Amino acid sequence: MAAALAPTLLAVPGLASTSLAFRAALYEMAQSNGWDADAIAAVMSIESGFRAGIQNPAVGVTASGLIQFTDTTAKSLGIAGGAAAVRSMSAIEQLPWVAKYYRRAFGSRTGLRPADYYLAGFGKGVGAPESTGIASESDPLIYAEGTQNAYTLNKGLDLDES
Repeated sequence: MAAALAPTLLAVPGLASTSLAFRAALYEMAQSNGWDADAIAAVMSIESGFRAGIQNPAVGVTASGLIQFTDTTAKSLGIAGGAAAVRSMSAIEQLPWVAKYYRRAFGSRTGLRPADYYLAGFGKGVGAPESTGIASESDPLIYAEGTQNAYTLNKGLDLDES
């Protein structure tokens, strides 16, 4: 199986520094659910750099782990101890929770685009047309003790600044 991983997964920035066991587990998780392993790896690369124990450094933000589970999300998935427990897990131990998160986000959808894996983190926008707004500057300020919102944190993704 390792030879099949090299042409796709290793092209994602940072993934080459992970263990072969992690890459194989990620690939298997994606394949068994009909998902795009590269798209999931890209989300992990962007959100955590594949560092399982990382926490978002912004004040008041609990987002942690490979795909940045918030404390609320971790608990809603059944992770006793929430985001703190996520940070104590290895990358391989987090993968079943990543799968559970994506199964909940995607439901029975098929034909997912790479962007849908990233949009799942917003809790909306999966399967929506590319022109669909996900966040705006007028959204409530919720992150970093009420100083940032989802738009502010992701402004670089707004290509047309609308």
